[in-house]
Amino acid sequence: METRNGPGRSEAVYGFTEETMTYSSKGNGMSEQTVLLVEDNPDHAEIITRVLRKMMRNLNIRLASDGQQALEILGLTQSAKPVEKIPTPKIILLDIRLPKIDGTEVLKIIKASPALKKIPVIVLTTSERKEEVKKMYALGANSYIVKPGKFEDFMGQLKKLRAYLEDYTILGSEKK
Repeated sequence: METRNGPGRSEAVYGFTEETMTYSSKGNGMSEQTVLLVEDNPDHAEIITRVLRKMMRNLNIRLASDGQQALEILGLTQSAKPVEKIPTPKIILLDIRLPKIDGTEVLKIIKASPALKKIPVIVLTTSERKEEVKKMYALGANSYIVKPGKFEDFMGQLKKLRAYLEDYTILGSEKK
């Protein structure tokens, strides 16, 4: 599996509910950057959060378990119950196959928002279909990462994600 790049918690949580969760590590002297992770698979969310937390200590990772929740957190839709808004994320990690509102629609809505359209969106999905890859880039995705089936391969993909974050986004600007 490969990463296709386009242009331009202190402790781990062992699963999550339909509620959003926030993971943060503070006290490292660096300014904290917010990342929105939109992932419905609790195992994938935990792995991604653990790896990112280990690799980049200055992250505030906000988790949404479906597309509707992601849009509520971003302030793009109304919620029946109050949802804590977050600072504008520096990057969005978006699964495509999501309940309620799928990731394709979430991407379209984000990219149509004048306030959010410049936020880099990295698609994380199990699909390698060329048509889907092209479609995501056409809709404004900045990178497309295939989530492999084996844990070791998934870890490798997350290391590539870290490199992308450091090379192509503001998250890496504090190291330069």
